[in-house]
Amino acid sequence: MKLYSKTPINKATSDRTHVLSHELRTPLAIIGGYAQVLRDELDPALKELVTPILENVDRLSHVIGALLSWDSIDTETTPSAENCDIMAVVGSVVERLKPTVEAKSLQLEWSGPESRLASYASVEQIRSVTTELISNAIKFSENGRIQIQISATSSSVSLEVIDEGIGVTGNIQRLFEPFVQGSVGLNRQFDGLGLGLTLARKKAREISGTVTLENGIGKGAIATFTFPRFAQSSKKIASRSRAA
Repeated sequence: MKLYSKTPINKATSDRTHVLSHELRTPLAIIGGYAQVLRDELDPALKELVTPILENVDRLSHVIGALLSWDSIDTETTPSAENCDIMAVVGSVVERLKPTVEAKSLQLEWSGPESRLASYASVEQIRSVTTELISNAIKFSENGRIQIQISATSSSVSLEVIDEGIGVTGNIQRLFEPFVQGSVGLNRQFDGLGLGLTLARKKAREISGTVTLENGIGKGAIATFTFPRFAQSSKKIASRSRAA
């Protein structure tokens, strides 16, 4: 049994993460904001000069988010739940990632059992895990399409991210270890820190969910995120976290 408490170490980690978040994200947001203004104001012939700036701002923002999440990975958290629409949450993630998808000329499709899927869950955790899984599929896809399929029962929700990329070779479970990448070296084909799947699984477990990865049929990979449709009370979640 592992017990968690608010120790000085956890507080120091939280304070450091807060400072780093402010000092790194604030200038990045300013750069991205001005770049977006330039793109809106420039002549069409010059707009594409700003596109790489926005793409790399988004990439750096994702890297900073992963590092900050990793920095606080051992800090006790109790995700808060709220009434939400899972379809709207996933839709917001898809909309945010559209520029990256379009830049790679990929097709992104998503569907669910109905237009609205009522739930009582942690929107922040669901959005974070979904972002990591879709971003991972985008990164390892050079062409083709990415499908997001949502299904639900009275007690759980499953989200599948299906891509037509390079698939998975070797030990799949090793990809959930921190800083393990699909390719290595300075000349590696795919960028990233190797933290996406690690953080996705960690955040899923915080809401009693699971994340799995497997090869697709013929090609590509399938990442599956399953979580309770209606969360327990925060008191029960906290108790389960302390006993894990």
